[in-house]
Amino acid sequence: MTEPDYAPPDPPKHLHATGRGCWTELCVEFELEDADDLRILALGCQALDRAAQAGRVLRNDGLYWTDRLGNVRPHPAIATEAKSRASAAQIIGQLQRSRLAYDRYELALERQAAAQTPHEGTHGRRGGGLRRYGMAT
Repeated sequence: MTEPDYAPPDPPKHLHATGRGCWTELCVEFELEDADDLRILALGCQALDRAAQAGRVLRNDGLYWTDRLGNVRPHPAIATEAKSRASAAQIIGQLQRSRLAYDRYELALERQAAAQTPHEGTHGRRGGGLRRYGMAT
């Protein structure tokens, strides 16, 4: 019996295009099913959406604005975009590290099971003891 192909869960409805694209891509890449991982991914996708929204504002308004005294100031959306991108990178990095740790754990379990499985021809015995040297009684 073969395992069914992985089908990613639907993205949360509140995500916009950028977040939805990231959701689908990372769900497929990591084959995410765990509820905690999906919640973490949703936070990362929200941060990407926020960064994209701030980027659109900056494209429309420009990087700087002039206050009532004529001073040129950086647009507040610059900080929002930078913080959101950093947050998304941190969250997605956490998912990647979590997945890598899980893969290593599975590999360790497989190695442990292989080490405990008797090898062909040994009948589950190791060494040989006295029988190996003809001293068995």
